[in-house]
Amino acid sequence: MVKSFSKKYLFVIFAALLILFLVVAIVLFSQSTSKNLETITIEPTEKHSASVIFLHGLGNNAQNQQNICQPLATKFPHVKFIIPQAPTISVSMN
Repeated sequence: MVKSFSKKYLFVIFAALLILFLVVAIVLFSQSTSKNLETITIEPTEKHSASVIFLHGLGNNAQNQQNICQPLATKFPHVKFIIPQAPTISVSMN
């Protein structure tokens, strides 16, 4: 009975380690594919006194948000605009 009990624990430990390995592999793979994401920065033309981080929503990108922030940068020349590009993900329902 002791041998079968320890075999069950070994199987559970092995399964948990396998799942942990798969999760770590997925995280590392997703980070390696998203390293080349572009961040657009519009520098202030006057003395820098404020920063705005402008995030885009689902289905949009940083280049489209730059079209929105560029006129704001001319109105507020002391503001630095930071527009990060989010990674593309699949969506099953929108």
